[in-house]
Amino acid sequence: MSLFSTREWWQATPGAEEEVSSLAFTVGNFDNESSGALKLAAGSFEGTLRVYAPRERDFKLEHLMLEVALDLPILQLASGRFFSDARRIGLAVLHPRKLVVYSMAP
Repeated sequence: MSLFSTREWWQATPGAEEEVSSLAFTVGNFDNESSGALKLAAGSFEGTLRVYAPRERDFKLEHLMLEVALDLPILQLASGRFFSDARRIGLAVLHPRKLVVYSMAP
Protein backbone atom coordinates (compact mmCIF):
# COMPACT_ATOMS: atom_id res chain seq x y z
CA MET A 1 0.00 0.00 0.00
CA SER A 2 1.30 3.41 -0.94
CA LEU A 3 0.55 6.80 0.58
CA PHE A 4 1.06 8.50 -2.76
CA SER A 5 -0.22 7.88 -6.23
CA THR A 6 0.86 9.54 -9.45
CA ARG A 7 -0.68 10.00 -12.83
CA GLU A 8 0.41 11.66 -16.00
CA TRP A 9 -1.27 15.02 -16.56
CA TRP A 10 0.71 16.60 -19.41
CA GLN A 11 3.66 15.76 -21.63
CA ALA A 12 5.64 17.24 -24.49
CA THR A 13 8.02 15.26 -26.66
CA PRO A 14 11.39 16.78 -27.67
CA GLY A 15 12.66 16.59 -31.23
CA ALA A 16 13.55 13.13 -32.55
CA GLU A 17 17.32 13.77 -32.50
CA GLU A 18 17.40 15.67 -29.19
CA GLU A 19 19.02 14.38 -26.05
CA VAL A 20 17.82 15.76 -22.71
CA SER A 21 18.82 15.46 -19.06
CA SER A 22 16.65 15.49 -15.96
CA LEU A 23 18.83 18.35 -14.68
CA ALA A 24 17.82 20.52 -17.64
CA PHE A 25 14.25 20.93 -16.43
CA THR A 26 12.78 23.45 -14.00
CA VAL A 27 9.50 25.09 -13.01
CA GLY A 28 8.89 28.75 -12.18
CA ASN A 29 7.19 32.02 -13.05
CA PHE A 30 9.98 33.00 -15.48
CA ASP A 31 8.09 35.86 -17.11
CA ASN A 32 7.10 37.27 -13.69
CA GLU A 33 3.44 37.26 -14.64
CA SER A 34 1.33 38.96 -11.97
CA SER A 35 -0.92 35.89 -11.59
CA GLY A 36 2.13 33.85 -10.57
CA ALA A 37 1.33 31.11 -13.08
CA LEU A 38 4.11 28.53 -13.27
CA LYS A 39 5.84 27.61 -16.51
CA LEU A 40 8.03 24.64 -17.40
CA ALA A 41 11.47 25.12 -18.94
CA ALA A 42 13.34 22.30 -20.65
CA GLY A 43 16.76 22.33 -22.27
CA SER A 44 18.63 19.88 -24.48
CA PHE A 45 22.24 18.95 -25.10
CA GLU A 46 21.72 20.33 -28.63
CA GLY A 47 21.17 23.79 -27.10
CA THR A 48 17.43 24.15 -27.56
CA LEU A 49 15.59 25.92 -24.74
CA ARG A 50 11.82 25.60 -24.56
CA VAL A 51 9.40 27.24 -22.13
CA TYR A 52 5.90 25.82 -21.82
CA ALA A 53 2.75 27.11 -20.11
CA PRO A 54 0.39 24.10 -20.02
CA ARG A 55 -3.20 25.03 -19.32
CA GLU A 56 -5.01 21.79 -19.96
CA ARG A 57 -4.37 18.07 -19.96
CA ASP A 58 -3.16 17.36 -23.51
CA PHE A 59 -0.28 19.15 -25.26
CA LYS A 60 -1.22 21.88 -27.71
CA LEU A 61 1.15 24.06 -29.71
CA GLU A 62 -0.18 27.12 -27.84
CA HIS A 63 1.46 25.77 -24.67
CA LEU A 64 4.89 26.47 -26.19
CA MET A 65 5.76 30.03 -25.13
CA LEU A 66 9.37 30.11 -26.29
CA GLU A 67 11.71 27.96 -28.34
CA VAL A 68 15.23 29.25 -28.92
CA ALA A 69 18.50 27.71 -30.09
CA LEU A 70 21.28 28.82 -27.75
CA ASP A 71 24.05 27.15 -29.82
CA LEU A 72 25.64 25.58 -26.72
CA PRO A 73 24.66 22.40 -24.88
CA ILE A 74 22.35 23.02 -21.92
CA LEU A 75 23.59 21.03 -18.93
CA GLN A 76 21.27 22.33 -16.22
CA LEU A 77 18.43 24.80 -15.62
CA ALA A 78 17.34 26.55 -12.43
CA SER A 79 14.82 29.22 -11.54
CA GLY A 80 15.24 31.71 -8.76
CA ARG A 81 15.80 35.26 -7.60
CA PHE A 82 19.10 36.00 -9.34
CA PHE A 83 18.61 39.77 -9.76
CA SER A 84 19.04 42.72 -7.40
CA ASP A 85 15.26 43.22 -7.63
CA ALA A 86 14.25 40.45 -5.19
CA ARG A 87 10.77 40.13 -6.71
CA ARG A 88 11.96 39.13 -10.21
CA ILE A 89 12.49 35.49 -11.01
CA GLY A 90 15.09 34.52 -13.58
CA LEU A 91 16.04 31.42 -15.50
CA ALA A 92 19.65 30.28 -15.06
CA VAL A 93 21.13 28.19 -17.88
CA LEU A 94 24.36 26.27 -17.30
CA HIS A 95 26.47 25.63 -20.40
CA PRO A 96 29.79 23.73 -20.42
CA ARG A 97 31.90 26.84 -19.73
CA LYS A 98 29.48 29.56 -18.71
CA LEU A 99 26.37 30.36 -16.71
CA VAL A 100 23.77 32.73 -18.17
CA VAL A 101 20.73 34.17 -16.36
CA TYR A 102 17.76 35.19 -18.49
CA SER A 103 14.77 37.36 -17.69
CA MET A 104 11.60 36.87 -19.74
CA ALA A 105 9.08 39.57 -20.52
CA PRO A 106 5.38 38.65 -20.07
